[in-house]
Amino acid sequence: MTLRVLAGTGLVGIATVRALGSQPHRNRQRRRVHEAVRLARASTYPELAAFDLVISVRATAPQADFPTLQAEFAELWEKVKAKLNAPSPEAP
Repeated sequence: MTLRVLAGTGLVGIATVRALGSQPHRNRQRRRVHEAVRLARASTYPELAAFDLVISVRATAPQADFPTLQAEFAELWEKVKAKLNAPSPEAP
């Protein structure tokens, strides 16, 4: 899974690759990832509401159980949050 973050209003876009299988299989993966984001926003990371997210789901997602998807999203968000909180370099 990859995560892109933009300033926004809390929209979530999920992109899947055809390697995941047929359209119903891809839709199921989108629903699983969307639910992981929804739960994270509701409990652990309320600050997600201030950002638009674009999530790319890799072909290995169907083998992952739901807690693994949640943990992977949490890990990605922590990396992004650290970059957002990092001091910006001063212009000369």
